[in-house]
Amino acid sequence: MADEFGDPDYSKPVYELIVDPIGGYGATVTFSYIQGLFVMGFTDAHVILDDVKSIKAKSSTGTVYDIPFEQISHEPAEYRIPKEGADILLDLLETGYFSLSVKTPVPFAYGEYTNHAFKIGTQGQGIKRLTGVKSVSEGKAAFKGKIGDKYSITVQFDQTETVFENGGTLTGIYWYGNGSNGKMKLKGAVDYLGRIELEEYDPQGKKCGEWYLNTVSSDDGMKYVIDGVMTNLKGQTFSVVCEQQ
Repeated sequence: MADEFGDPDYSKPVYELIVDPIGGYGATVTFSYIQGLFVMGFTDAHVILDDVKSIKAKSSTGTVYDIPFEQISHEPAEYRIPKEGADILLDLLETGYFSLSVKTPVPFAYGEYTNHAFKIGTQGQGIKRLTGVKSVSEGKAAFKGKIGDKYSITVQFDQTETVFENGGTLTGIYWYGNGSNGKMKLKGAVDYLGRIELEEYDPQGKKCGEWYLNTVSSDDGMKYVIDGVMTNLKGQTFSVVCEQQ
């Protein structure tokens, strides 16, 4: 809506940011904020990304979000982000240093897809003064997977994902199934190469095993996977594979 001078109503601001991602060749991401929603566009290697199948965002501390969207045009290709996704993007832009993973079909290869990664710096900082949106909270690193290719487990660390990037003390708990049989404690460390060494303790504080793991990225590059082995006090060794949640 325009006022009597023909200027737009800035109580509902329009905000456009065109980002050249860090390290991207011929890559741009366009963020257009209009009355609580985003319209986005993507270019990679000077090619406009059309028919996008998924958009994921990964914060500086490793939390991964599935961003809902609707394609609203093809020439140019534009994607409308509803409020629940826009609130997440507003917080990520304000904080800075996050990544986007955009999945598109591989041309002339039916059923095959590729992921386009965009690393965003601090270009969007300051956007929250237009909105006052509350920051999205960052959680502790959690993983789910299996021990011995058979037993389902959940691992909850006390640290956020940054510990896997920088190294440091690593503590937490894990449990089998729904946790009805109790939760075991884990204490140890991870180095800057992602190598993890943990000692396992039962609820009474008695050491009952050791874990030796490596940290790798998932196929889409948006999550961590930890894999390796755990050995109990009987000397039995079991494989461990868990993916970040």
